[in-house]
Amino acid sequence: MRISTCLSNLGINDASPFAVCDAISEEFNVIKQIYFAKILKEHPDKGGDAAVFRATRAAWQVLRDLYDKGSIKKDTFTSYLGGPTTRAKSANVSYDENYDSSDNDDDNYDDDDDDDEDLA
Repeated sequence: MRISTCLSNLGINDASPFAVCDAISEEFNVIKQIYFAKILKEHPDKGGDAAVFRATRAAWQVLRDLYDKGSIKKDTFTSYLGGPTTRAKSANVSYDENYDSSDNDDDNYDDDDDDDEDLA
């Protein structure tokens, strides 16, 4: 699953949520807050769609795993959103946006570009 897709599944489509962030840890905390707010609304027990809930949870798991492993390129999530980054030190550095599931011990993630509704 692409990192930009994971961010989009959480409702993050531009860098505005990260405007005041000075470090990747602050960006991760913003992502975590957005995830928990979104997952509460989407939970099937709260009337949400189970497939949307699973996609949101899968996106969070990929982003969390990448953050925990220190595998976010350019040390910023905003670099995966296609716009300018919030921190100057990460400008003009190339990166590969695809998550390499071979680095994951669990192999629970799908690294293709398809819309995956079967993610647990």
